[in-house]
Amino acid sequence: DEVRRVLEKDREGTESSGKEGSKPAWAMYRRKADRRRDLRAMLRGARILVAPLDWGLGHAARCVPVVQALLEQGSLPVIGADKGALALLRDAFPAVEAVRIPGMEVRYGSGRSQAWAMARQFPAMLRQVHEEHAWLARNRGRLQLDAVVSDQRFGLHSPALPSVLITHQVFP
Repeated sequence: DEVRRVLEKDREGTESSGKEGSKPAWAMYRRKADRRRDLRAMLRGARILVAPLDWGLGHAARCVPVVQALLEQGSLPVIGADKGALALLRDAFPAVEAVRIPGMEVRYGSGRSQAWAMARQFPAMLRQVHEEHAWLARNRGRLQLDAVVSDQRFGLHSPALPSVLITHQVFP
């Protein structure tokens, strides 16, 4: 329906405007194969930092298919993690470059709710975000990064690089 509406609006616009050579609105709807080809070309040879949070192994496990997909597209992923997450990803991808990005020691509460335990650690979490951001600023040139994919590491982004945040902390 959306495509049909855009096409009809475009037909009306080009007839009334008389603009010769203007790009029709439907040009933005390219074939999926064309978009996939463009994505492959963009990713081929790109050095992309993949950096999961190291609070357990869930974030690292979630990054395994991300690294695999990047490899399939011809990218050169660089794994950035600490402790168990780094070990898991190095074990899964022994040929992929890996760097240690220091993480934070999080302490979980003993009860059902983790809210109070997390609230007490919030200042340290904010410091960690700033430290991650500084780490990326210091190391992105040395690592020759083209992009960043971080899983719940809010400090790993740069205005100079395309940066993607994988998160499960989204509220409606």
